[in-house]
Amino acid sequence: GDLILAPRPIKIWLPPGYHDNDDRPTRDGEENEDALRGQQGHPVLYVHDGQNAMEDTESWTGASWRLMGALTRLADHQLIGNGQKKTSEKPMLPIVVLLPSAEGDLLP
Repeated sequence: GDLILAPRPIKIWLPPGYHDNDDRPTRDGEENEDALRGQQGHPVLYVHDGQNAMEDTESWTGASWRLMGALTRLADHQLIGNGQKKTSEKPMLPIVVLLPSAEGDLLP
């Protein structure tokens, strides 16, 4: 038989600077190709049991993983982002997609 899980809210964390190019010029609702040239995409991190990642109040244990602080510290030490190369560029933090587990979603 088919298994259908109940819908659940998904949260997305956008890193600092993600919207820095929002004021790029557009042409008839299309993105300007010149403005997009040289722009890099962000890596994406999918976090299962995402309710435990950021907020203590949302974690079933009462203590979150403090993921955003960990990502920021790793970037500050250039341990993530920019292909782990030591550069003067600011490391690119990932977009984080938080996928929460559902109440009672242990499957038989």
